[in-house]
Amino acid sequence: MNLINVKKVSSIKIYEMLLRDGLQSLPKIYTLEDRLTLYRLIESTGLTNIEFGSMTSEKILPQMSKSIELYNNIINQQTVQTNQTKLIMLCPSIRGLEKSIESNIKNISLLCSASNNFSYKNLNCDKNTSTTNMLNQLELIVKKDFELIRIYVSCSFGSPWDNFDSEYLNNLISLIKQIYDFSVRNQITHEKFDIVLSDTFGLGTEENISELYLNLKNEFGNTIFDYMAVHLHTCQVETKENYNNDVIIYNKSIGFEKLILTSLENNIYKYDSSILGLGGCPFGEDNLKGNLATIDLINFLESVGFDTNIDKKKLLDNSFIISKIINS
Repeated sequence: MNLINVKKVSSIKIYEMLLRDGLQSLPKIYTLEDRLTLYRLIESTGLTNIEFGSMTSEKILPQMSKSIELYNNIINQQTVQTNQTKLIMLCPSIRGLEKSIESNIKNISLLCSASNNFSYKNLNCDKNTSTTNMLNQLELIVKKDFELIRIYVSCSFGSPWDNFDSEYLNNLISLIKQIYDFSVRNQITHEKFDIVLSDTFGLGTEENISELYLNLKNEFGNTIFDYMAVHLHTCQVETKENYNNDVIIYNKSIGFEKLILTSLENNIYKYDSSILGLGGCPFGEDNLKGNLATIDLINFLESVGFDTNIDKKKLLDNSFIISKIINS
């Protein structure tokens, strides 16, 4: 890998997606006790940014039911690690956001889409309406005591219904501009605000990612990349890794390295991943691909000289236990 253009930073920020994006992709509905156990296993590895649930209708995603109850259980059983962890709730709707705020949840992620077709499938409205709804949610959050806001920009690298052409790119830049302008207008720093470029259908290539980054730089300058995070859905191969005379079954991510490297070269240091590589968009139909596996991301980042502050032995130990819980 050519690292000549990569500026080294003290650490990379990793957002763990297993409890939300991972579990919602599985047919099994795990008990609240199982989800709390999974949380503790994740937390003890040193992963300090954990998206734990979603305020999606239980009729649509029963896997995410009782997410507020899960949050309360985590808080009621606080550990030293919990005090240092950002517990993030996904709030697709204004009502879900209001319930989260009422429950004193201070780390919120929201949704919007660059694709009109995907917006209808995921949020039941066109992309302009979804953008307006998201901006209205932002207005509500900034009036409260919040710690972190994340905005997922779905289909940032294309969709099955849209060509990644100049028109699509211009609309995407316009959407990002509305989000970025909101943060500037409200004086929200990049430490408290992420614009998450989401590769919903695993269509990201070195070429289209580079093209997007060039357009972002031309429009906003380098400062915009402080706010950027990357959420990849990658091609996967089910893998059985030997571990302590047993095996860890996980979805090994392949072909992601150049995408991460291109992002690093543009000074993006926030990445989403999921233990065991579980997760993906449940509305992706036949194009569903899985989340970037946390261990694969960490191994790659360390191979190019970055510190993740993750206890890798503990991650492997706990991944083994998580694998047993998930596959039981």
